[in-house]
Amino acid sequence: MATAKNKTILKYVSIDNIKRIGHLDLRPDGHSILIKAKNERGKTTFLDCVLQKKKKKPLNDDMVQRGKDEGRIQMVFTHPNGGDYKVDIQVKNQKEKTVLSVRPASGGKLVPKPKEFLSNAAGI
Repeated sequence: MATAKNKTILKYVSIDNIKRIGHLDLRPDGHSILIKAKNERGKTTFLDCVLQKKKKKPLNDDMVQRGKDEGRIQMVFTHPNGGDYKVDIQVKNQKEKTVLSVRPASGGKLVPKPKEFLSNAAGI
C-alpha cells in the first residue's frame, strides 16, 4: 500500500465517456506518471478529471462524449490523514446534475461534504 505522510496519493483512476477518453484505467499506486500524446488525445481531459476541483467551473454535461448519456470518473486515493477513499463522479448529459460521492474505499457511510473533503485532500 502506498503511503506518505501529509500527502494525497492517487492509487486508481477510471474514466469513461469523458470528452476524448472512451475508457481509461490507470493504477499509479502512488508512483509518478508521465502523460505523453499528440494534440487532441485527452491529456488535458485526464488532468481535468483528476484535478477538477481546481477549475472554477465543475465538470458538466459538455464533458460527456457525443452520443453518450453519461460519463463517469472513479478514483481511489490515500488521504493525507490516513485511510483510502473512493470518489465517484457521474457526469450527466442534458439537464441532470453531476453527482459526486466520496466514501471510505472499504465501504461505509458517504462523506457528508464531498467537495470540501476533496479540496482539503488536494490542498486546494
